[in-house]
Amino acid sequence: DRDGLPDIGKPISNVTCHILKQNGDKRVPVPPGVFGELYVGGDNVALGYLNNPELTAQSFFYWSPESSLCGKDQPSAKRIYKTGDIVRFLNDGNLEMKGRLDNQVKIRGYRIELGDIESALKRHPQIKDAIVMSHGKTSLDKHLIAYIKTEDGSQLSKDKILSHLKGILPAYMLPARIISTNDFPLMASGKIDRKALFALYQNKAESKKTIPLKNELMKLICSIWEEVLGLSNPGIEENFFDIGGSSLLLIKVRNLLRRHGYKIEVMDLFRYPTISALSNILQGDKKETISHVGRPAKDRRGKNIAVIGMAGRFPGAENTDDFWKNLIAGKESITFFSKEELLSAGVPEKIVLNPNYVPANGILKDIDMFDAEFFSVPPSEARMIDPQQRLLLETAWHTFENAGWDPTRYKKRVGVFLGTSLTSYFINNILSSIAGLPESKAFSALIANGRDFAATRIAYKLNLRGPAINVSTACSTSLTAVHLAVQALMDGHCEMALAGGATVHPQQVDGYMYEEGAILSPDGHCRAFDANAKGTVGGNGVALVLLKPLDEAIRDSDNIYAVIKGTAINNDGGDKIGFTAPSINGQAEVIRLAQKDSGVQPESISYIECHGTGTVLGDSIEISALREVFENNSGERSCALGSVKTNFGHLDTAAGIAGLLKTTLSLYHGIIPKTLHFQKPNEQLSSPKGPFYVNSLTQSWQTGMLPRRAGVSSFGVGGTNVHVILEEPPLPVVKKSGRSSQIIPLSAKNEKALRKLSLSMAEFLENNNGLDLADIAFTLARGRKTFNVRRAFVTGNSSDLIKKLRSDYQSDKNPSRELAFMFT
Repeated sequence: DRDGLPDIGKPISNVTCHILKQNGDKRVPVPPGVFGELYVGGDNVALGYLNNPELTAQSFFYWSPESSLCGKDQPSAKRIYKTGDIVRFLNDGNLEMKGRLDNQVKIRGYRIELGDIESALKRHPQIKDAIVMSHGKTSLDKHLIAYIKTEDGSQLSKDKILSHLKGILPAYMLPARIISTNDFPLMASGKIDRKALFALYQNKAESKKTIPLKNELMKLICSIWEEVLGLSNPGIEENFFDIGGSSLLLIKVRNLLRRHGYKIEVMDLFRYPTISALSNILQGDKKETISHVGRPAKDRRGKNIAVIGMAGRFPGAENTDDFWKNLIAGKESITFFSKEELLSAGVPEKIVLNPNYVPANGILKDIDMFDAEFFSVPPSEARMIDPQQRLLLETAWHTFENAGWDPTRYKKRVGVFLGTSLTSYFINNILSSIAGLPESKAFSALIANGRDFAATRIAYKLNLRGPAINVSTACSTSLTAVHLAVQALMDGHCEMALAGGATVHPQQVDGYMYEEGAILSPDGHCRAFDANAKGTVGGNGVALVLLKPLDEAIRDSDNIYAVIKGTAINNDGGDKIGFTAPSINGQAEVIRLAQKDSGVQPESISYIECHGTGTVLGDSIEISALREVFENNSGERSCALGSVKTNFGHLDTAAGIAGLLKTTLSLYHGIIPKTLHFQKPNEQLSSPKGPFYVNSLTQSWQTGMLPRRAGVSSFGVGGTNVHVILEEPPLPVVKKSGRSSQIIPLSAKNEKALRKLSLSMAEFLENNNGLDLADIAFTLARGRKTFNVRRAFVTGNSSDLIKKLRSDYQSDKNPSRELAFMFT
């Protein structure tokens, strides 16, 4: 049994089997391994159907290899019978059966083999047998019905069966209706009586809990759906498309509703695809609709934007807490590989032994892991999705949790602005396998890996209704995404916005070939602004921030990490030595524009998170550009310079968001982390005078009476430059709860995840003393999505809560990874 397909053996003596396919008006043999229609020849072939010459002519032929179908008078002609079975020859000469020709149906443009669905159903451990049929007159109104028999006669819910099938089949092959029956009706010959099954379908409603129809309008819509879809008792919350509907069938629904006096367009039916939602809109109840008109640009223009949430994964850091700890500790998170590790990972020995090969990379852990079930993604689809999109989806959820907002409850618009790197996963893992796939599956693979779909996948899975825009400006991509998000918030296009990016390459255990004068370092270390700087090193990372207008963040008591005062973007144009070269004028101009947009003076900025690639040319041009902008700043050593690239390398499209997170956390904690590997300054910094110095020691961020302010730069190959001005967050308003005890609720999708959540929260509380228990209770109750597996505690202090969180789970020192929950 190969993937559910039966092996039916070899032809017996005096029997010939021909596997043919239609080629114009001929039938020609297919090669071994290719499916075709089975024709049987030999002494056992009958003369035809008794007293039925028409049916005989359809099934019995004379055939010869030279002339395909021919007359019986030809010497080489052989009498053959058309079986209608779809088979192929295996290498050992056995025949493998896929199904029957009359079991193929065409539904909404897709040709479907019903046997494939039956085989997939039978893989469920509780399903004993299955029959799948199509219902409807034309290809456009047909839908699939599955009849199942279970091992013990028990009822299986449709949701559980579909969850099983989604891991095997594409969406267009999922049955619209699933009916359990104790037995299949048989004809006298012992074959399944399919007409009787149709009758069973007409008379038997699927077992499910339904909500009573509330009014006559609901009854009308229900009757129209029954007529159009050919099914009985549709649930009022079931999606029209999930139970067999199509865009063309919606036209029928619209026409029938208009006959009853309801003026409605097809687009309205797309927007309200359930009986409940459609009845509400038709009777004027628009509570379910989401229509938020943004404020005019003049109301938001010039307003400050708050960073209220963040999440990310970086080399050596599974979350932003670890990221900050590594920065404070001055830890370099570049991984250096041994020869054995590289060879085991598939790096050719010739490359490993090359003296210019540098075995270093900034890597992420567990990039092959993804909580597909949490996001309701079928395993077969999850395996197809680029790891960058997978990790961005998880990071988006973490960002909302970090901010204390449940995206499923937030009814206003949330924008998504992000970008990814070139999808090497598609090139190395997917491309070779899609050549023989049907067009629909190949298209699905392209969507799962295309750079155009990362933002929209997040918007779809988290139900975010603001603008979802995929950004691509090379190394400055993720900071460009932040700039666009800020503009969208100011212009009133959304009320919150996710922004950031990802660079994740599947081949983590790998290095690079050093070339003198190029951007990569000869030894795997990045020495930004140092006299010995010779390049950077590649790395992987993913990060997002959640942004919101400052006045609204204060109103909603959000936790504010930093304030974005202004942003700017430009391009170098052609006034530089080459397309890939940086430009002093371009960089200086974008910094001036950002400062103008923010309304702050250069002398009030005390830290710059630089692009800082650690190349002689790049560092010199960046410092020269900064000197032009800050030329009137006479304060000596008043502005520190740094670059997170010295910690884990250049994250390509995620480089800008990494620098933004570092600076945001620095403002939040009042500490400037050290820039690594700095010993002797670049000649552009060699003068002891001037405002700039490289921050080579972790230090407290002291500014006297001025607020802490910083600039963050990111410059893309090709000349797209971005600069962001940040300021420390305002002092939070402290509100004391009058309650002596608080209710602390936790929930997850399964027991294992709840166990991990409990232990993670206990660890978080141990590492963060002094948090207000009332704030924790409020965030967990209102800022987290509620799942089915739950526990809750009534407690009056953190130590008691930690003890209760660890109760029942003391033995679980290292629970398996489900979904990494984050807390603030």
